Amino acid sequence: MGKNYLSLLKAFKDIYSKNLSCLFSFPFDVYIVSFVIEKKKIVGCDKGFFSSFLEKELKRKGVSTEKCVLKDDKYILFDFLPQDNLDNAEDVLLSIFSEIVNPEISISINVQKLETELKWEKGMEIPHLLVELCEKHLSINELNLMIDQEDIKIHTKGDILSTSRNLPLKPYEGFILTRIINGMKIKDLLLAANIDREKVLRSLIIFWLLDLVDIPIFGGNDTDGNEEKKATLEIPDKIRSEVESFYKRTKLEDCFQIFGLPLDASDGDIKKKFVFITQKFHPDKYQKYEDEELLKTIDAIFTKLTECYEKLKEKTSRGKYIEFIRIKEDMKKKKNEKDQSGKSGEEKNKEKPKHAYEDPVHKAKQRYIHGKEAFKNKKYFDATEHFREAVRMQPEVAEYQYWLGKTLSYNPKKLKEAEERLLKAIELKPNIKNFYLELARLYAKVGLHIKCKKMYEKVYELDPENEEAKVYLKIKKQKKKMTLKDFLNMDLKTLKDLFKK
Repeated sequence: MGKNYLSLLKAFKDIYSKNLSCLFSFPFDVYIVSFVIEKKKIVGCDKGFFSSFLEKELKRKGVSTEKCVLKDDKYILFDFLPQDNLDNAEDVLLSIFSEIVNPEISISINVQKLETELKWEKGMEIPHLLVELCEKHLSINELNLMIDQEDIKIHTKGDILSTSRNLPLKPYEGFILTRIINGMKIKDLLLAANIDREKVLRSLIIFWLLDLVDIPIFGGNDTDGNEEKKATLEIPDKIRSEVESFYKRTKLEDCFQIFGLPLDASDGDIKKKFVFITQKFHPDKYQKYEDEELLKTIDAIFTKLTECYEKLKEKTSRGKYIEFIRIKEDMKKKKNEKDQSGKSGEEKNKEKPKHAYEDPVHKAKQRYIHGKEAFKNKKYFDATEHFREAVRMQPEVAEYQYWLGKTLSYNPKKLKEAEERLLKAIELKPNIKNFYLELARLYAKVGLHIKCKKMYEKVYELDPENEEAKVYLKIKKQKKKMTLKDFLNMDLKTLKDLFKK
């Protein structure tokens, strides 16, 4: 959890210390959640998330959602709720954040400043949320990862005892706070507090988040403010090239092309690809380079990805978007045909790609080659991405469909799509033995024995010598009839054995 959780905590620390009015967004299940934060409180959320998920969870907890008011496409969650409903609503929000602090894959967090004239008073206090998350989800291993040296000095920020009076600290946390002296080392605080080390470290993280103290997180040598500023990191050429290349890709009008997905991609595929790309191009990863142009480019990429995900994440909006794309493509195709009809052969030749790498056929072939190499090295996720891109560019090539289906069959969650791809390959080239063989193996894996038998029968029909098909179909080896030539070619020992039989 450490690194992913730290990104979440740092984002909340920044919001709390700067008293930001903002939208705090992150992926949750199949949604992009946007919580409204104002006056150091979570006061509302975006309309889409409330209607599709949060409203049901609040009702399940006994919260009357009729009191939640919609303003400017955002729901005010707390202002009109009675106290017992407030506590239950806070429990629901806590459960959401509890689920994302230990994600299977790293989450992407986006904080966007909010300009609003709405005045919202009640809400879930950020300090309460931070204390609860740290108390319930920070294990000793993660604490040791965040603070890995006891010689680190603690620097207090003002009168910490006065500042902490209105904060929701536990009694032992308040006691530890009274033992902190500006400039003391963590090992000295452990002796002064004389309580469990884990509690001291957890309290320090909480004090750091609530802007009471300064401590270097994830280790690092202590400084008294006289440390020389680190030299700005040079951006590796590979990273700069990747960022520029993907930025150009975001200029495409089709969000499916930006994500590198086919139009029939599932909800799961879209969510997984969104998280994968946003994790790769998340602004937090590039802050260390301190390059203004690079950070602007990354922000533009991240914004475009978020816009695309909003269009594709739900089936209804995705269906409308696909219809829009197809209409646009038809119009473009008709325009091109009209333009082409009035051009000479020489002009048409000029429009052909000048370089092989600009040719879609060549691009698809390269993706196919890279996919087979990744498959050979058992990098099935990478192989799937390459084959999927090859299929997107040239869906009429049976081999691309076959290899995508074969690779997907290694993912238990993608067996249905694997079957569809293999059937498509067979439809395009109905006399290729390997296509039927792979589909037979897929059917055997999921226990569809009748379909499996039909596929093996087709394999046997195309290749009567195929051992795998013969074993499954229980076809015995036929004894070869002996000719006079065979008899004359036998040696003496073989003849004796034959007559004995």
